[in-house]
Amino acid sequence: MLSKCTGLTDLGLARNRIGPMGALYLADGFGKCTSLVNVGLQSNQLGEARPSDSGVPEAFVSLVVSLAGCQNLESLFLDENSIEGIGTDGLQRMERPGAFSALTQLSLRQNPMGLECASNIASWLRKCSDLRVVDLAATAIGPGAEFVIEGLVGCPTLSSLNLEDNRIGWETAARVRTPFHEQNSISMPS
Repeated sequence: MLSKCTGLTDLGLARNRIGPMGALYLADGFGKCTSLVNVGLQSNQLGEARPSDSGVPEAFVSLVVSLAGCQNLESLFLDENSIEGIGTDGLQRMERPGAFSALTQLSLRQNPMGLECASNIASWLRKCSDLRVVDLAATAIGPGAEFVIEGLVGCPTLSSLNLEDNRIGWETAARVRTPFHEQNSISMPS
């Protein structure tokens, strides 16, 4: 169905229990639907697939690799999908020239990604230079917030970063304040 909707720009499939098998079917369709601008896949259990040898949920990676081909994609919402352990291997597969270059809004909130994932996400975010809104609330990245901040410092368009409920601690908060304060892209209290 998606492959025939060549003019589709907005797709909202939140809270549909798509799961890993549905993610694989969607991945096949997204590869042919390059006009997508906004995709909402919140609360679909996309990360609950059996991990591959690299520890990355294969269905989720296939889905994101497919979305990377949507050159007009501006907003991507993957909240509450049990996504964890996005390792370097998975992110390398998601990267290709021009991938996510139009992305302005990314939400991965309430996925148990963890500290290791924060470093990998940060290296990926460095390539998304037009991001304005990033929501990583309740992703269990803890002190990994520092990596995320370092990845986003070179993003002059960033206006909103949500790291709520990540237990980053006061030491990390003190370290992450400086880059944004110096860049003036986000106002932070003194």
